[in-house]
Amino acid sequence: MSDKPLPDLTQSKNKWSVGTLTYTAAGLAVLFALLLWGDFAWSMKDRVVFPMTVKLAKNRFELNDTLYSILIISFPNFTNIFLMPIVSYLSDRHRGRLGRRIPFLLFTTPFIVVGLLGIGMNAEIGRLLEPIMPATWGGEPVNAARAGALVAFCIFWVLFDFGNTLASAIFNALVNDVVPQRIIGRFFSLFRIISLLAGILYNYYLFEHALDWFKWIFLVLGALYAAGLYSMCFFVKEGKYPPPEAIPADKSRFQRVFGALIDYFRQCFSVPYYRWIIVALLLANISFHPINDFSIQYASAIGVPDSTYGQLLAITYCFSIVLSYPLGALADRFHPIRTSFVSLAAYAVLMLVGWLVVNNPWQAEFTYHIPGLMSGSKTLVLSSFAIVFIIHGVVSGCFFTLSSSLPLRLFPGSIFAQFASANAMILALGTTVIVPAFGFFLDVQESNYHLLFLLGAVLSLISAVAFVKIHFYYKRFGGDEGYVAPDVLTRENIAKAGDKYRTFIIPGAVAGIIAGCLVGYWFEGPTLRAEYGYGAFFGHFVDIMFRQTDANGDWLTSPLFAWLLSCVTFGLVGLFLGALIPNKRRPVKRNPDEAEAA
Repeated sequence: MSDKPLPDLTQSKNKWSVGTLTYTAAGLAVLFALLLWGDFAWSMKDRVVFPMTVKLAKNRFELNDTLYSILIISFPNFTNIFLMPIVSYLSDRHRGRLGRRIPFLLFTTPFIVVGLLGIGMNAEIGRLLEPIMPATWGGEPVNAARAGALVAFCIFWVLFDFGNTLASAIFNALVNDVVPQRIIGRFFSLFRIISLLAGILYNYYLFEHALDWFKWIFLVLGALYAAGLYSMCFFVKEGKYPPPEAIPADKSRFQRVFGALIDYFRQCFSVPYYRWIIVALLLANISFHPINDFSIQYASAIGVPDSTYGQLLAITYCFSIVLSYPLGALADRFHPIRTSFVSLAAYAVLMLVGWLVVNNPWQAEFTYHIPGLMSGSKTLVLSSFAIVFIIHGVVSGCFFTLSSSLPLRLFPGSIFAQFASANAMILALGTTVIVPAFGFFLDVQESNYHLLFLLGAVLSLISAVAFVKIHFYYKRFGGDEGYVAPDVLTRENIAKAGDKYRTFIIPGAVAGIIAGCLVGYWFEGPTLRAEYGYGAFFGHFVDIMFRQTDANGDWLTSPLFAWLLSCVTFGLVGLFLGALIPNKRRPVKRNPDEAEAA
């Protein structure tokens, strides 16, 4: 499946083209307006839904941490991992009157809209369900109205997440198909401005009224999303696409589905260049997690007031809005690989400076005042934290603006949605596995948040090196003069080449599970032996897995669960590393007649 470069600009300075689409300046302005209107509805959904559902789940439904984690956090990650690859694979190969992206956005929009409306009306729907709610649960009386509202919330949350996951895999793919590449960095900078404005609008005007205005906020949000997405889908036109790879007609349905699954992983992870892109983006995103995830705790530990912390965050938003469009133009001019590398290198230097400057003992002897942010004279510790935190927000925001167009510039355009979903899947898996290690690291270091700067510096330096590797590949495949995304491995290409490719995904997963078993047994083995004994553990493993708990009766904190979690975590890491190992290949033996014909 060759991915030949498409012209991004025609010879006329007043016309832009991408694929079979050609725009005048006025047509490009209309396209931007429609896409940005759709993005505003999308951004409001993203900025509003999660924080408001968190408030609803914790304050009104009083969900325990386990159910909250499963429903609000784990379930969306589960759907991201399993649904995004399916819909992206289907979208890349769909050909219809409306294109290959818009039909899927039209299909997913009703799920999101109905989900938003249903979540907003959960109390009213709960009263309708009240008569069928049980009177008691576990021997305790049940508040039927609250139980009905919780059931309604769960049903519509699942509908919303289903549609949102599918749409997330398609939205950027549509942009990739209809926006000329040479200005796509500037276009994504406008996307970021819209997203930041939506965040400011919600946090400044709506956050404090989240529970009081919950129903009306979600009803308006549902109407806004329907208006934004449907107007974008009805008026944005897709071009014509080459026919997709043919599927053998003599295969059974099971063989087709299994073959599609194999194709997906082989195409996305078989070429080392694409693996490096995915790994570099994963490392870069994780580089910002130490400060982003624990900055509130760090600020509280050194005495930064909550109001001041909010003001510092607002300042970073303002800088990001001002810088977004110039940064997008820089990415278009110098390529997002180079601009992303520079931003990561700058972030690494900033983190080293933060490690050397913030919260050092000598600072307690000095005082410093930041007008408008700190009431009275504060120690230099607070001032240095405030300065470094603001610059952290600005530089990390610069990276996200500068790198936003990188996947669209490097991944094959013919199956872009598939690669975008693979990137999102690895990002979700990597974040789930790696980020919790930061908390463990802090626990071991007795909450020494100052070390987060050093951790961020190391991670950003590693990711910057990965971007250097990507740049070498980029030059090899044509560079600025004529970049061509390398061919992916398809069944057609394999048949033509006469090669048989081996994958290390399954061996990697098996090796990871074995390593996880050993590591988990090393950490939890003495506890398991003391509580269950060898015979009870190995002889009644299934019974222990489902019935045994810790001393407090909590299964999730039992040693056995920690052992199982270690097996699963290392298995996923092994699977990922197995995909990174360069594939071996051996020639397929042919008979003399076939060889002569070839």
